[in-house]
Formats: sequence, structure tokens, C-alpha cells
Amino acid sequence: MPRTPLIDPDGFFREHPDPSLQAPAILLVVVSIVQAILHEGILIGLRGSLELLFVFPGVVLVSFGAILVAGLVVYPLYWIGVAGFFYLVSLWFDGSGTFRRVVAYFGWMWAPYLLGLLVVGIPLLVVFPEGVISVAEDRFFIEAFTERLTLIIRMIQAVSLLVTLWTAYIWVYALKHGRGLTRRAATITIGVPIGIQLFLWIALQLFYPPI
Repeated sequence: MPRTPLIDPDGFFREHPDPSLQAPAILLVVVSIVQAILHEGILIGLRGSLELLFVFPGVVLVSFGAILVAGLVVYPLYWIGVAGFFYLVSLWFDGSGTFRRVVAYFGWMWAPYLLGLLVVGIPLLVVFPEGVISVAEDRFFIEAFTERLTLIIRMIQAVSLLVTLWTAYIWVYALKHGRGLTRRAATITIGVPIGIQLFLWIALQLFYPPI
């Protein structure tokens, strides 16, 4: 059975000492497209079923293009920035791998992100099936909608936490093989910033709950 970076990143990266940027780059493009599609699907639902698509097709297309272009610009910068940050931090442990290898390994973070996007995005499309704005005066609809939205927000929080931990798991072995570190050194390098991020996120949820 072939190893995958999602399930066995340690074995996968060990078997690919000279990684290609092509597969992670394709994942990034797919993530950007899926995100733009989900965004427009939710927008159409908010405005009242498919009516917006036929009445204002230009608005939908422009909005879709803007979200897509934003993803194709911001995500590569984030990808390189994160890889560069941990590349520099790993200098403390005398890492010796190339920056290109680290970038290629870190690019597999888009796989769990894509899965999380689908898990969250599809239920959101279900939440907005009939248009919220057009029936905003319906008190019973708003109450039911608020209940569903609360559940969706809780699910987004849970999925975001899972994706963060899953991504950190991949990054540990990406840094281990990308920079020639021990697993302990790679875990410390990844774990400390991620741990601080999770602590701040949990504190924010406790003191400033979304609903």
C-alpha cells in the first residue's frame, strides 16, 4: 500500500528525498477553486436561491474571480512564508536541508486544508438553501436559521482545530526530512508556535464566544 503524506508523512517524505513542487501546487490551485465555488454558492443562497446567478451573472463572475485570484496570490505567499519561518527557526538545531525541499514538503499542508474546506463548506451550502435576505422578516425562519448556524460555527471550530493539528503533524515530518532534524527537534520547532497559537485561540473562544 503506497504511503501518503496525510496518513504516514514520515514514510512518504523518506521515500521522496527529492520532492516535486507540482503536486502541492496543484493542491493549492484546487483549494483556491473550491473556496471560490463555495463562497459563491453561499452568496447565491443568501440572496435567494439561483435567482442572483441569472439576474446578476456579472456580479457573481467578478466575485468568483476576485476570490480565486486572491487565493492564488495569498496562499502561495503564506506557503512560502510559513516554510521560510520554520526553515529559519530550524537553524537553531543546525538543520542542513535545502529551502526548496522544505517548501515542497510543507506544501502538503493543502491536503488537510482541502478536506476541512469541503467538510465545512458543504454544510454551509445546506444552511443557505432558500435565501436568507428574502425571508429575513420571517421570525420562525430566523430562529431556525440561527440554531443551524450555531451548530455550523461549532463544527467549523472543531474542524479548524483538527486541520491545525493534522497540518502540524505533517509539518513535523516535513521539517524532519526537509532539514535533517531529529523528530524531537522537529516537534519542538513546530510544536511551540502551534501550541501558542492554539492557546490564544482557545482563550479567545472562552472570553469572546462567537454566539
